[in-house]
Amino acid sequence: MSEKTDVTDLHRLMSNRGTRARRRHGWPPGREALAVAGAAALALALTACSSSSASAAGTSTSEPNVSHPATATSIAVASDSAQTLVTYHYGNDRQGLDSKDPSFRHIVVAWTTNSSKISGAIYAEPLIYDGMVLVVTEEDDLYALNATTGAVKWKLNVGKPAQSDSVRAGPGLSGCGDIFPLGITGTPVIDATTGVLYLAAEEQAAGTSTWTGVRHVMVAVRLLDHRIVWKREIDPSHAGNGKNGTYIVAAEQQRAALSLVDGRVYVEYGGLVGDCSIYHGYVLSLPESGRGALGVYKTPSNREDAIWATSGAAADASGDLFVATGNGAHGPGQSFDYGDAVIKLSPSLKVMSYFAPTTWAYLNDHDLDLGSDGPTLLPGEGLLFQSGKAGYAKGHSGAKESWGYLLNPKSLGGIGHPLFQGSVCPNAGYVFGANAAAIVTVHGAPRILVFVPCPSGTVALSVKTGAHPSFSRIWEASQGNPNGPPIVAGGLVWAISTGADKGGGPANILYGMDPATGRVLVTEELAPVDHFVTPAAGDGEIVVGTTDGVEALRP
Repeated sequence: MSEKTDVTDLHRLMSNRGTRARRRHGWPPGREALAVAGAAALALALTACSSSSASAAGTSTSEPNVSHPATATSIAVASDSAQTLVTYHYGNDRQGLDSKDPSFRHIVVAWTTNSSKISGAIYAEPLIYDGMVLVVTEEDDLYALNATTGAVKWKLNVGKPAQSDSVRAGPGLSGCGDIFPLGITGTPVIDATTGVLYLAAEEQAAGTSTWTGVRHVMVAVRLLDHRIVWKREIDPSHAGNGKNGTYIVAAEQQRAALSLVDGRVYVEYGGLVGDCSIYHGYVLSLPESGRGALGVYKTPSNREDAIWATSGAAADASGDLFVATGNGAHGPGQSFDYGDAVIKLSPSLKVMSYFAPTTWAYLNDHDLDLGSDGPTLLPGEGLLFQSGKAGYAKGHSGAKESWGYLLNPKSLGGIGHPLFQGSVCPNAGYVFGANAAAIVTVHGAPRILVFVPCPSGTVALSVKTGAHPSFSRIWEASQGNPNGPPIVAGGLVWAISTGADKGGGPANILYGMDPATGRVLVTEELAPVDHFVTPAAGDGEIVVGTTDGVEALRP
């Protein structure tokens, strides 16, 4: 990309700091007031994304039995003076921007809460709210930790997690899956106006011990007194044994982060490692009250089409959702099945538009998920970024490449019509999890940068806006291989080397990088972490979930 970017366009984006999208994006009040310090000057702006109209069809099911043991009440919202984290990556745009915390240029370990106090693996991003760090585990437990000391304030168990012997006894599921016990994997979401947290859990239903008793539930928890407000099963009604068009609940895995948009909670499903048995990509939704019909969108493939990226659905200012799918079952010569696609859904889960590379059938056949990465709505009003596993430009010939796409969120473009397609990771690396995005001053001019988790380490893409948008890679992390999903906080870009997902080099290290150059300025060794782990920042600290508990670092 030329050094002469569209500066006029970027200045317009930076000045557009309206508050009209706060509620829809799950942002706490005051997020548009940016004060970011650090080695590089960050010119960061938060704006609402594009609005659109609806079309096409979704389905809903009638309300099953739902438990309402407590009544939700409003409580005091966390102070504007502290950065809160109430949804994955700070907002439904999934930009990963902490706009309030001071410089994290010099940090040390503030506290550690280990496995003697916290039971179960942590895959979700910790949330930070009202002086608490909230963590969920695969034991179906929710923990509230004191954000200053790490002491456990309370623990709430919401069910009995599914075990490997139960899940793997299901039809076609022998040897499948890599997370056991299987409890809460996706990042929850908090309604900051009511103080209610919503989570999705997999559990073994009471009185059962086989695969037929595995189910998924949504749980609403009032944080003021850590009581369950309601708990409800969220599996669609046509589950069965994999025959006659049914699918198998035990074959579905809930990994993606939840989204809260205009009073509804959205959750997505994919499959287990191994792409086993009969499963589908699903988007489900419920009102915050827990009452009413379960909204359901199912991808049209015969099987697969998982919606599993760490970040979950992105949402724009109109409440429209964007999800990305993995490989579907249809190959060359068969009809398009929405595999390896980005899909735009209305709030009622009707398909509005979609995008897929021309090579979607080849990607389907070779397990090259476009949806291994989640959609990111970029700062401003008009671009969505999507990447994923590597593929080919045309057909199956030529060099394998790591592709990224710029899409128009108003209309995603159909098959083979992105606004721009370009190279992302060195050496055709795969992208897993989620990206981050911010407006950063580079060589004296503000630029939209997208920070992408490549196997070799974080890379930055500089986005040119205007009539013919494009991007180019301007830096790679100067050392190590921070290959986990990045965030932007305290003036730096933060990511963790997980040692998984084709990442090399030393694992379990937190890296802080200059957002303008990629120079590594901070490294902190951590306890071992799971793949796709995402750091959290808020309340003046950085928090990481590890295989041994939780670690917090402060200046």
